[in-house]
Amino acid sequence: MRRPIKELCRLAAIWYAGVGIMLSCSSVIADTNLSDFSIEELMQLDVTLVSRKAKSLQKTSAAVYIITNDDIRHSGVTSVAEALRLAPGVHVARIDANKWAISIRGNNGRFASHVLVQIDGRTVYSQLFAGVYWDAQDVMLEDIEQIEVVRGPGGTMWGANAVNGVINIVTKSARDTQGSLLSTSIGTEYEYGVSARHGAALGENAWLRVYAKSEAYDSSRKTDGSDAYDDWNRTQTGFKMDWEPKASDKVTIQGDYYESDLRQVVYVSSLDPFGITAVAEEPTTEGGNLLARWSHNFSDEHNFALQFYYDHFDRQEFLYGEKQDTIDIDLQHSFALGDHQTLTWGGGYRIIEEDIRSSDSIIFHNTDPRRDLISLFLQDEISLLGDRLHMAAGTKVEHNTWTGVEWQPSVRMTYSTTDRSAVWAAVSHAVKIPANAERIMDMVQVYPSDFFGPGSPPLAGMLIHSDDFKSENIIAYEIGYRANVSSVLSMDIAAFVNEYDDLRTVELTNISPEGFLTAELGNGMRGDSYGVELSSRWQVLDWWRLIATWTYTHMDFDLKGSSDDIFGNEYATQNVPGNIASLFSNMQLPGRVEVDGWVRYVDSIYGGEVPAYTTLDLRLGWNATDNIELSLVGQGLLHRSIQEYGMDNLVMTEVTEMERSIYCRATIRF
Repeated sequence: MRRPIKELCRLAAIWYAGVGIMLSCSSVIADTNLSDFSIEELMQLDVTLVSRKAKSLQKTSAAVYIITNDDIRHSGVTSVAEALRLAPGVHVARIDANKWAISIRGNNGRFASHVLVQIDGRTVYSQLFAGVYWDAQDVMLEDIEQIEVVRGPGGTMWGANAVNGVINIVTKSARDTQGSLLSTSIGTEYEYGVSARHGAALGENAWLRVYAKSEAYDSSRKTDGSDAYDDWNRTQTGFKMDWEPKASDKVTIQGDYYESDLRQVVYVSSLDPFGITAVAEEPTTEGGNLLARWSHNFSDEHNFALQFYYDHFDRQEFLYGEKQDTIDIDLQHSFALGDHQTLTWGGGYRIIEEDIRSSDSIIFHNTDPRRDLISLFLQDEISLLGDRLHMAAGTKVEHNTWTGVEWQPSVRMTYSTTDRSAVWAAVSHAVKIPANAERIMDMVQVYPSDFFGPGSPPLAGMLIHSDDFKSENIIAYEIGYRANVSSVLSMDIAAFVNEYDDLRTVELTNISPEGFLTAELGNGMRGDSYGVELSSRWQVLDWWRLIATWTYTHMDFDLKGSSDDIFGNEYATQNVPGNIASLFSNMQLPGRVEVDGWVRYVDSIYGGEVPAYTTLDLRLGWNATDNIELSLVGQGLLHRSIQEYGMDNLVMTEVTEMERSIYCRATIRF
């Protein structure tokens, strides 16, 4: 039930004041650093996504942005999905209170399938739709070490679906999270959040942490101002154990279990009776995972790693139900060939078993519930010109159930112009293999009046799966420059051109005399996209830091001559804003007071149907002691509500607006 804002804030103020006074009376106030890292140290942070081994950001031949734990804390975000707005090149739009459209360099949507998302190396997208249920995938924000965001293809190292980029959420080691932490929040749209974690040593060389969290979000609002019936809550618990039996060996075992309950309104097409019906429902999601990783260093230039994980996912909605069990084994081996060459190779085997429930509107032809994915990769890195020039060439070869063997090669180069700057370039090929739904799903479609243009009558149809649906392909050309301009200023710029082929279309195959449409999925679209991404960090003063990002994306898709796509090529390019700009300010004031401000501008989408908007978030924090932090956060303060996305034509859900949000948080470490 919606709480009155004034009453909620009054209660929160009394509660936080009481907590602050009670705890600060027994503590001594000390100085707090503005950030965990200096500008120069940020450039030396290790990135693992590009080459599958730790390498400093300065020497990485890809467009990489690292979101640190410090960035997350100061931004005041409440979820991983929100935190991704911090990175350039990432398109984040909230569809409703419990759904997000998140992509990199275009091709956005609820089930954006051109981005590979991992949590500690575990893939988290749905095999059925090849997208991510962001309401189900989360971690305890305080335990995040960093979020690595690689824009551009990562198929050479990570395989299919790493078409436009890879996101890896890296959590802290158990050794770095000893002691206890309790965080509580209360607010308007972010109704409440409670998270607790405890870490302890298991002897001299082993460490364990356990955690639990629960949170709830209020409904958004419809465009007419009424309640959107999309409030939701999530509960999650888990553990992580790190063991170092020897200096050369590291073993990690971790696992999670989660449940979420949400409400939503979906538009269901029906032939009898004919029409579209709005159905209010309460989907449920539950899942769990277990991961084990062993790494062994024979020497600084010779190492081996073996990883195994099991993942269970179960989601039940009115239109369909999806149960998925995944077993994945991955190994890699890296060793030096002389003083200037390193070879990295490895492979993986993944088994996915699905149990899918159909409805009258969505029918799955699930003749074989098991899908296998086998992969091998090889990458050769060479250092030349006194270690200033680094070149890497490699490929990944995969065999999947639907399209057989796929090759994904790339060539990358980095040249260090000085000790503080580098230029890099890359050419890559990647593929997006068919999602299971694209090969086994039929869907009833009813198109309302005016759907195909002014005056068009309501029509009924059936979207049929295609046994011949192929992988989508991309060839990407990238170039970039990054530098520590001075000890207080860094900049990173990347430009790209992507050439796509065999993109998904909905091909009209028949129109009956009664006006019944039959269509099937095809690969009838090709096109180009290009863009520029800029980020900069500036330590203005010892107590003041600015972070600026700008993203420009242009997409130009065309139907092939044989295509008769019923939606048209315009729809495929209209869900991505041309410009996104962000300015983040972090100030550390006397008395251990923090003032953070975040301004974002996002261009219009869908030809102006979803207008451009500017939003402002503010955070006021007080580190009462070394172990106690109180904060007040306001999100979307410039407007009462903002629409960030439109309606998906395939799985139609309510169009809603995100409301202004205010919440308070207290974090205690002991």
